[in-house]
Amino acid sequence: MLKITTQYGKSGEVVCNAVSNQDSWRNDVSFCINSYNKVSIYTKDGLFKQIVEPKQVKNFWSWLFAHQHRVGKLLDTKTLPNISHLLKYIGKSIVINKTVLKIHRIESVIGGIKIKVKNKDGQIRGVNSEFGSEVIDLKRFEDWMVDSIISNTKI
Repeated sequence: MLKITTQYGKSGEVVCNAVSNQDSWRNDVSFCINSYNKVSIYTKDGLFKQIVEPKQVKNFWSWLFAHQHRVGKLLDTKTLPNISHLLKYIGKSIVINKTVLKIHRIESVIGGIKIKVKNKDGQIRGVNSEFGSEVIDLKRFEDWMVDSIISNTKI
């Protein structure tokens, strides 16, 4: 994190956008860090504002720590990811926390995808990423599915 704050604090470049956490930032918000490690946002309308509420500051830094792979990569918030190649996973059985579940639905959202799974009782629930967000990074999901699929298992 020190490398990130040093690099982006000096340059004033945008660190990331489309942050998905409990503060529900709008997708068009870009985040910057100044040389004092203060977090500021830019909106698509050009509004610049420093984040001062302690909980929002904490939430941003927690999100950034968990999503370091997103630093410096700005997401295209105007187009949703193409998930047509993932539709083959619908109906497949997977293991999450030693429980066999079936992929029920995969939905495109800004910043990745949302997954719904069905348990053996037919209950449907969402899947959270390892960082507590309901939005799962597309690349991480694809890597995870390769390791998690169970072939020919009924639930």
